[in-house]
Amino acid sequence: MHLQVDDVDLPMAPYQLAIANLLPGDMEPPNFRTDAYTVAAEAAEFEQFLDDRFPREKFPEFRREVDNPGRSPVLWGCTAPSKIACYQVIVEIRRMWRAAASVGRLIAVMSNDRLPLLRICGFCQKLFIAGRNNQMTCDKKCGSALRWRRKRAKAKEYELNRELNISRKDRQQKLKKKGAVK
Repeated sequence: MHLQVDDVDLPMAPYQLAIANLLPGDMEPPNFRTDAYTVAAEAAEFEQFLDDRFPREKFPEFRREVDNPGRSPVLWGCTAPSKIACYQVIVEIRRMWRAAASVGRLIAVMSNDRLPLLRICGFCQKLFIAGRNNQMTCDKKCGSALRWRRKRAKAKEYELNRELNISRKDRQQKLKKKGAVK
């Protein structure tokens, strides 16, 4: 099942956005086929994959959606309400929304226009709707963490440049002393 941009149902958009954020933003989920033969053959492998990559304690919302096929209004479109089919719909919704955010940002940057409201958080990589034009993170916690990350990177760069400048000065002083001795 491949979702297309036309499949975005505006009343369902907030729920689809929440579905898209069920998976961590920094991972690319693997594909599992949903044909009848593969579902039977890969069921045990898929269960092991879910338990290894998405333990119920760490990803309770994601596991609730996948473990209960047919419960979610967004996932009602699954023709075969199996765990693998629900997983595929979640992955497709995620890819569609992330692509929309990325393409929208690219077009805005290339055309020197305002950034679209649908964005990917600069820290946690979740999708979010920006409340302000200059909002680059999904919440204050991510904004603070992103500022600290930048501050640490700048401090590290400053320290490296400082050490480099000190070593240059030492080298120049040594050369001046050698020149004076001769």
